Amino acid sequence: MSRPITLKPTGKPKCYKRGGQLTAPEKDLIAAIVLDQPREMQTPQINSLAHGLRRSKDAVKAAIEDARGE
Repeated sequence: MSRPITLKPTGKPKCYKRGGQLTAPEKDLIAAIVLDQPREMQTPQINSLAHGLRRSKDAVKAAIEDARGE
């Protein structure tokens, strides 16, 4: 029998989130979602949106606040 394969750490963690500022289409999408909501977005909704866009929760929260202000 052969031995099981073990994964070895590469030393560098993978980053699955996109860096930089939100793009215009991302901001437009967030604004459309905010305008479609009858009340404030809940934390799980914000987390899901951040996960789907591969952005940080803070960046999405800031975009939501900007969209509400307009």
